[in-house]
Amino acid sequence: ATHPSDPYAVDTLAAAYANKGEFAEAIYLQREAIRKLEAWARSRPVSPHAMDRFLARIRLYRDDKPARFDASTAERECNTFLE
Repeated sequence: ATHPSDPYAVDTLAAAYANKGEFAEAIYLQREAIRKLEAWARSRPVSPHAMDRFLARIRLYRDDKPARFDASTAERECNTFLE
């Protein structure tokens, strides 16, 4: 299957799979998100915190845990990407 080129979209897709308990697919997608974010960083500004967040999520998925966010966490995440 073809996945979006936007690493943040792939990251979100990975989170959705993890939320459904499909951790193998979530890990695969999160690796893709990391690869795409690395590629993006070569041609445009990317928050230094973005990769930390992507790596933290793949660690959760490897432990069979979803990445869930409440409203304040989601706001912090969005602000981190805008830095």
